[in-house]
Amino acid sequence: MDAVTSNEAAREIVSQRVIAAPREAVFACLADPGRLARWWGPAGFRNTFEIFEFRPGGTWKFVMHGPDGTDWPNHSVFREIEAPSRVVLEHLGSVHHFILTITLEDRGGATGLGWRMLFDTAAERDETARYAIGCNEELFDRLEAELAHGEATMNRQIYVNLPIRDMERSKAFFTALGFSFNPQFTNDQGACMVIADNIFAMLLLEPFFQTFTRKPVADAGKSTEVLLCLSCGSRAEVDDLVRKALAAGGTAPMPTQDHGFMYGHGFTDLDGHMWELVYMDPGAAPPQA
Repeated sequence: MDAVTSNEAAREIVSQRVIAAPREAVFACLADPGRLARWWGPAGFRNTFEIFEFRPGGTWKFVMHGPDGTDWPNHSVFREIEAPSRVVLEHLGSVHHFILTITLEDRGGATGLGWRMLFDTAAERDETARYAIGCNEELFDRLEAELAHGEATMNRQIYVNLPIRDMERSKAFFTALGFSFNPQFTNDQGACMVIADNIFAMLLLEPFFQTFTRKPVADAGKSTEVLLCLSCGSRAEVDDLVRKALAAGGTAPMPTQDHGFMYGHGFTDLDGHMWELVYMDPGAAPPQA
C-alpha cells in the first residue's frame, strides 16, 4: 500500500450493502428529488429541498429536520454523475467537508451499493465515524423501504391546483410552514409543493391557472372555492402549523375546535385559501351505537 492510499484509508468511511433491486431502480431513487427526500438521512429525519440540480457542477441545498426539532442545513455540489453506476458529490460545510462517492454495481438483478466518505483529515473522519457509520445503515434501510414501497405509493397521487398572485411570497410562506418543493416540477409559472409522499399542491400564478379553465378564477379572499383539510399526527402539530402560518403572514379565521376525539384548527394563506388541520384520536372516539 503506497503512502497516498494509506493516507486516504485513514480518512475514509466506507459502508456497503447489497440491495435487492436493479441498479437502475436504485439510481432513480438518487436522481428523483421527490423520492430522494423520502429516504435521505437516518431514521426519523425528513428533508426540505431548496435547490436540486442533478448534473455535474449542480447545486444541492436542503435542510434536514431532526426528530428532536433541530434543523441541519446542508450544501453539496455534484461533481460526477454516471448513470446508472456512479454519483460523486462534495459536501460543503463549516463543520465537516468530505467527498461522497456512491457506486452502484450490477449483481445480476441486485445492486452492490458502495458508500465512501473521504474527509480532509483522519481526525475529522474519526470524529464523524462515531455516528456516521450507524446513520449510513439507517439510511440504507430507508432506501430499501423506498424501493419496496415507493413505486406503489406513486401509482395514485393527488394534485391540488391553487391560483396564487406572487410566486416567491407563496413559496416563502409554505416553506416557513415546513413544506418543500419539487424543483423538477417548479418554474416561474408554477411550483409543486410536497405535502406528503403522494399528495401535492400545484401553486400556479393566476394567468397560468386561467389557461386550464374557461370559468372565471375565484378570488379566495372574497368567496370560498374549496376547503383544504390535512390530517396531523398530534394536537401539537396542529398548533405548531397554525403558529408558523401566523408568523409567516397568514390568518386564523376560525377558533380552535376541540371535540375530544377530534382536534382542529386552521389558517388562511396569503391568497385566501383556507387550510383546515385535524388530529383524530381513535382511542377517544365515541363508541358506535
